[in-house]
Amino acid sequence: MRATLGGLGAVLALAACATTRGQTDEARLDDAVEQKPLQGKATSSAECGTDPTGDVVVLDGRTGAPMPCLPVTIAARAANCVGGECDGETVFVGRTGPQGHAKLQKAISQSKLVAVAGGYAPSSAVTGAPGKTVELELVPETVFWLKVLDAEGNYLPDVQLTFKVGEEVLAKLTSNGLANIVFSQRQPFAGQAVTVEAAGYAPATITGTEDLGKDGHTLVLRR
Repeated sequence: MRATLGGLGAVLALAACATTRGQTDEARLDDAVEQKPLQGKATSSAECGTDPTGDVVVLDGRTGAPMPCLPVTIAARAANCVGGECDGETVFVGRTGPQGHAKLQKAISQSKLVAVAGGYAPSSAVTGAPGKTVELELVPETVFWLKVLDAEGNYLPDVQLTFKVGEEVLAKLTSNGLANIVFSQRQPFAGQAVTVEAAGYAPATITGTEDLGKDGHTLVLRR
C-alpha cells in the first residue's frame, strides 16, 4: 500500500511566499500564517549562546532567517543514516547564539547532524568540507514542507509552482530563499495524484511520500 499525504481538502498556506490569486471561491491560501519563532516570549541576549559564529547555523525554514537564542539539541549520526534508527552521539545542548549559530562540543568527521527543538520537527543535514558551517532548517511540527530542487540537486528558490488535481488548481505558491514551500497543515494532499507545474520544467506528480525522496520532503523538477 503506498504512503499518502492526508487531507486533500485542507487549507494550504506558504509562509511569506504565497502568490496572490484572483478572488474566487477556489482561493485556498492563507496569507496570515504566523512567522514568529515558537519560543513564546522574548529572550534576552544574556540567555543566548556565547558563540556569534559556529559549526552550525539554525535557520527558520519558512523565512530563511537565523533563529537566535533557541534551545536546541544536536546529535551526530552516520552520514548515510536514513530515518531515525541510527546510533549517534549528542554534540550540542544549549541555546543558539545571537546569529543562530551553535558551536559543537568537539570536532567530528563527516556526519549527519540532527537538530531537535521544542515545537519544531527534527531537521538534519550532512556536514560538508571542514570549516564549512552546516545549515539546519527548522519548521514547526504542525506544518508540511517541500524542498524544491532541480535534477542536479540544486536549490530552486523563487520559483512559482501550481498544484493541481486534474484541472482543478489547488494553489499557486512560490518557493522561498531556501527553496522551501511550507503548508499550514501536516497533510495538505490525499487520495488523488497532485500535479505540480512550474514554468520551464516538466510537470511533476505527487502520489505519496515515495515521490518526495528519502526524507519525504524533496520535490525534484526536471527540464
